[in-house]
Amino acid sequence: MAHVKDVYTFLHDCNARNDPKLKQFRVKYGAEAYAFYFMVLEMCREEPTYTLNVRYVDGYAHDLNLSVERFNELLDGAVCIGLLSIEDDCIFSPALLKRMEEYDAKRERLKANALSRSRGCKANAEQLQSRCSASEYIEQEQEHKQEQEIDFGGGPGGGRKRKPATAEAFKLPDRSGNERKPHPDFPLLWFSDAELERIQREAAEVGLRPEFLKFAFEGVEGWFSEGEEGQKAYRISKEHYRRVIDFGLTKALSKQKDTLSAAILEARRPQEQQELFKAPDGDGNARKPHKHYPRLWFSDAELERFYKLADSRGLKRDYRKYAFAKVDTWFGEDPKGKQVYRSSEEHYRRLVDWGLDAALEKQRLTDSTAKASGTNVQSTYLRS
Repeated sequence: MAHVKDVYTFLHDCNARNDPKLKQFRVKYGAEAYAFYFMVLEMCREEPTYTLNVRYVDGYAHDLNLSVERFNELLDGAVCIGLLSIEDDCIFSPALLKRMEEYDAKRERLKANALSRSRGCKANAEQLQSRCSASEYIEQEQEHKQEQEIDFGGGPGGGRKRKPATAEAFKLPDRSGNERKPHPDFPLLWFSDAELERIQREAAEVGLRPEFLKFAFEGVEGWFSEGEEGQKAYRISKEHYRRVIDFGLTKALSKQKDTLSAAILEARRPQEQQELFKAPDGDGNARKPHKHYPRLWFSDAELERFYKLADSRGLKRDYRKYAFAKVDTWFGEDPKGKQVYRSSEEHYRRLVDWGLDAALEKQRLTDSTAKASGTNVQSTYLRS
């Protein structure tokens, strides 16, 4: 079979320009920012991992006909706004990664379904040829349909007919003549021993670990119980096997990927964080934990630059702590903040671009309240 070349595409919403983050990006950097963002997305899409390496910024800038300084300026702006992220020397778009994950999962599911149907058709043809003639097969299918029929009404002539799902209906054998019975852990689902063996083989071929196979049955059982379409499919026992192959295995593979990725990340995180946070700043100065906010790492030079910037923007010393507290809280509570937190370079960047504005707003509100009440609020906070 000829290899089908991957077409490097991704969804582009026609109203993307109205996205709040893109609007802010365009307001700050002009229409060039819009072109920069989507050209970076195109380059990410071309990569197998959907990420770019920060080490090759010079080449990316050349491709976009930008200076390295301008490229870095736009990149920093996109990261601060939340359009792009930088982690472990990788530039990526969280939104693109999410969409490509769904696209890849769908493509793998279709590929697995096609392979499963191809194998199933071949096996069924061989079994049918050895067991019975075509007329006998048709007879068997007609008997199966009759077992499923009941009058739904619809006037004197009657309406559509389908029997309610019963144990007798589920006891119908599979096409090889093997008897079906309830699954020991998921009694809503009925399989023959041969069908369970085929499910285990399919799971092994797609790389699903045995301990995650239960999620395939669990997903199908839940689907049968909840929606009208699922309840309809549940009434036909052969659909139990088919749905596990076509739908359940994909769910289980997704669960396995998420679980193993989280476990690997959790195991690596303490060591990785220490190494990342110990990385010097741009001038080669060593970083260390902040004395009041040990989760945040800065070099002495970074703190001095921040204090000078805060003074130039009119932030009183008593309110500096709010800048650190805001960033520290965001790193600890927001999922995106936890991701950004893993890069010590982001600690200073977020403090300057976001924490400082939060502290200035806190100072403005406090001063306004004090002025309105006619009191003089004396802050007791020490220098952060």
